[in-house]
Amino acid sequence: MRWTPDEAIRAAPCAPAFPARVAEEPTIPDDVPEHVRIVREGGLPVATGENLHTLYEFAQMIMRAA
Repeated sequence: MRWTPDEAIRAAPCAPAFPARVAEEPTIPDDVPEHVRIVREGGLPVATGENLHTLYEFAQMIMRAA
């Protein structure tokens, strides 16, 4: 949750240099539109959910492919 969406997108191409090839909670967890943008523009899967607490929050992430 440290990066802005733009920073996460810029960092994504560097991922192949590291064993883990996923961005774990790159930005605040409840900003679904920006998670979608990170996935689409960064081309890197995003792992999130640790800070989501309701079925509604998970449903939003899943339905929007975030």
